[in-house]
Amino acid sequence: MVMGGVALLLVVTAVFLAVVWRQKRRLDRSYADLYSVNRDFIDTQGRLTERLRGASEALTAKDGEIAALKAELGKAKEPAPEQPEATAVKYQSSSLTDDQARALADAIQDVMENTTAFCDCNFSLSALADLVGSNSKYVSQVINDTFHKSFNDYVNPYRIHLACSRFADTAAYGNLTMKAVAEGVGFKSYTSFVNIFRKVTGIAPSLYRKMALQGAQES
Repeated sequence: MVMGGVALLLVVTAVFLAVVWRQKRRLDRSYADLYSVNRDFIDTQGRLTERLRGASEALTAKDGEIAALKAELGKAKEPAPEQPEATAVKYQSSSLTDDQARALADAIQDVMENTTAFCDCNFSLSALADLVGSNSKYVSQVINDTFHKSFNDYVNPYRIHLACSRFADTAAYGNLTMKAVAEGVGFKSYTSFVNIFRKVTGIAPSLYRKMALQGAQES
């Protein structure tokens, strides 16, 4: 009976360990998929940024021709599309035209995509406004209307994606602590960094870094 009980216990333990192992493998695969998705997104974003920059330069070169044609044809300016009521009330006193808003949106994206100004932990709406040569009210309006985000929700993904790139760059940043990387991309609070990293990527920064290190070793 004793041997039978021991045998039964061993069988139950073996089944339990098999179930745990299977669940762990499934969880590891899920995390690996999330890591791959985020890495592909960052790589694709970089390529798209280069293409958009080239397209923007081409469009800028055509602006003079378009303006001349409009002047010749005497084409009246089309009315601006109606804004949602809440946004219209918020910015009802704004004198920002559609063309100015588009130009300001391009300037904001240029700062965010081609500089690391947002890595300053004191980076603020007014700081961004100074960099694009505008004021906080107009910058806030463009971020809300064009990108449909608040200032923090617009800036934080840039910080997180840069942190992901630095985790992958083991040669330059492999000796830094997680907290140092967080501070280096503009986060004052490490707890906030972890929470926002999870929100943006779906996984914890420690696990992302571990996978990045494994990828670097395998390559």
